[in-house]
Amino acid sequence: MMGRQVVVKVVEPGSGRRLFKSQGHMLDPDGRPVAIALDREPNEACARGARLQLEVRDADNDELLDHCEIDLKVDLEEWD
Repeated sequence: MMGRQVVVKVVEPGSGRRLFKSQGHMLDPDGRPVAIALDREPNEACARGARLQLEVRDADNDELLDHCEIDLKVDLEEWD
């Protein structure tokens, strides 16, 4: 089996506005956990406590592979 190249995005569910995105990462088929850094999208704002969606997508065709709801724990303006 071959691995899959994925990207991780954090989006606002209602609008689809992207707040964070990772670079592409190769996942091995053995399912070992990997740490993936997320980069903040410039000039985006979001309040603490917002319900967001974390999405794992195929890097080649943007197919949604997995997702979960998350809560933003700090104001996005304080991220830097």
